[in-house]
Amino acid sequence: MLKLIVHQSPALIGFLIGLKLSLSRPQFNHVARLIDAQIVAEGKQKTIASLYELIVDAPDASNGCDSLRISPWTA
Repeated sequence: MLKLIVHQSPALIGFLIGLKLSLSRPQFNHVARLIDAQIVAEGKQKTIASLYELIVDAPDASNGCDSLRISPWTA
């Protein structure tokens, strides 16, 4: 599969920073990657693994899953 995302969108990063989310740097990176890939990906059914396949030099998709599943999130 062709990688579509070489670097994260500056507009998206600016938007996420503007939200002032209380995320650690790794959490922020995973959220930004997932949102960017969600925008670019085609089709209705999208998995975290399929989204990470679109990103050049992405970490293993399990890291993105773990970030959403077991990381401490504050409201």
